[in-house]
Amino acid sequence: MNKQIRKVVSILFLLVTIVTLSSATKSPFYTRNVIITKIYPHKSGYKIIYMTNDLTNKVVYIPTSLFKKSNGSKIFYGYNKSYPSMTIFWKDGEFSHIKLYLKEDFRDISWGSFANPDEYDDKFNNTEIEFKF
Repeated sequence: MNKQIRKVVSILFLLVTIVTLSSATKSPFYTRNVIITKIYPHKSGYKIIYMTNDLTNKVVYIPTSLFKKSNGSKIFYGYNKSYPSMTIFWKDGEFSHIKLYLKEDFRDISWGSFANPDEYDDKFNNTEIEFKF
């Protein structure tokens, strides 16, 4: 009798696991993790230099207004080995939001500063953020 109860419990556990795994929905987001080589803070946003797959550097300007919206964009500060990096999220082929993982110490080599920050004011007025890979 004890063996039969174990078999029944095992089969029920297996069925529950299969149903749970099969009912998992696919995420509507496409994501990509990218290494940041340098980040420049500005009163209107961040100039981010990031590395592509072919080891070339590209630049993107991220306005701070993006992080004030409730779209999921966030900044995390810390000392993890994967910092500085960013995760970019697209939904239905269009940019959705971004998560930045930045070094907490602003004296870290990954942080830079503008010689003349006023020259970059208009760079952060972009309505569409485009990443090049």
